[in-house]
Amino acid sequence: MIEINNKKDCCGCCGCINICYHNAISMEYDSEGFLYPIIDLDSCKDCQLCEKVCPQLNTDSFNTFNKAYVAINKNLSERCDSSSGGIFLPLARYTLENNGVVFGVKFNNEFKAVHYFGENLSEVKKFVGSKYIQSNIGNETFREVKKFLKDKREVLFTGTPCQIKSLKLFLRKKYDNLIAVDLLCHGVPSYLVFDAYRGYLEDKYGGKIQSFKFRDKHGGWKRYDLSFKINEKICYENSSDDLFIKNFREDLFLRYSCYDCPVKNFKSLSDITIGDYWGVEGIHNDFDDDKGTSIIITHTSKAENVLNELAKDIEFKSTDLEFASQFNRAIHSSGVLKDSRKVIFDKIKNNEFFR
Repeated sequence: MIEINNKKDCCGCCGCINICYHNAISMEYDSEGFLYPIIDLDSCKDCQLCEKVCPQLNTDSFNTFNKAYVAINKNLSERCDSSSGGIFLPLARYTLENNGVVFGVKFNNEFKAVHYFGENLSEVKKFVGSKYIQSNIGNETFREVKKFLKDKREVLFTGTPCQIKSLKLFLRKKYDNLIAVDLLCHGVPSYLVFDAYRGYLEDKYGGKIQSFKFRDKHGGWKRYDLSFKINEKICYENSSDDLFIKNFREDLFLRYSCYDCPVKNFKSLSDITIGDYWGVEGIHNDFDDDKGTSIIITHTSKAENVLNELAKDIEFKSTDLEFASQFNRAIHSSGVLKDSRKVIFDKIKNNEFFR
């Protein structure tokens, strides 16, 4: 059974609770605000299915086909609302137009990042934009994906590489009607960190946050700010000075498993990888207008076919993956664990860090 003796051995993907139909597993927050599985030994039947869906324990497979493209959404409004080049919405529209279902992440009323599915564009637009905290898959999401796939619905599932790997292990067979899209993942902070940060902002600006955006481009894609609505007014924090973003970039808020990620270098078995194309100005000046540019990395023939179907909505061309990897370490490297991480989490727990 899944037994967490070292926290670096659990990525919080929730595959184990989705596969456990005996309801012997629950997910609970630890003192740092990360979710970990808890086993009810009385309910456990020792079927070992939880081990078979764990991306930490099953790391022997990986994508061997990796073709890279530079890309932007032709719809400027959609691109500006997105975190990078705005590629998610064209993928979502393609899926919906094929009687499909789109799984993504949105904030709930408590500002927790949670996976949901949408069957129309209005629902799907809530998934747009980066959420710099770990999303909660819950115990039904993978089961819902499987049901839609078995009902012959097209499914677009977006998530971090560990979530995609867990989903693939959960399904245990290939589905031609699944498009699995993972993100170039820097690592995930916890709810404890974000809740403390949100409380700091509410005290600073004198009100309750009504909406939040981690990557606001009103000052440009490369500079990006955090924006949030308080008392019906949009407020901004400069990302270069902001304590949350600065320490996130320095790997000081991340889950322990993110410091030794087993699914880097395209081991998630996704069809498509998307992310920011940092450094694009050094190779594709024609794609650099500071409104957001994506790198798309295809791993399957299906992904190549889908990309060609998106030609009416996105502008793209082949690029050098080795060049792009120089400027986005999330492609190939885990975060670096530093001694100051513990000090910072202690300060956050004592409500001292953001003050």
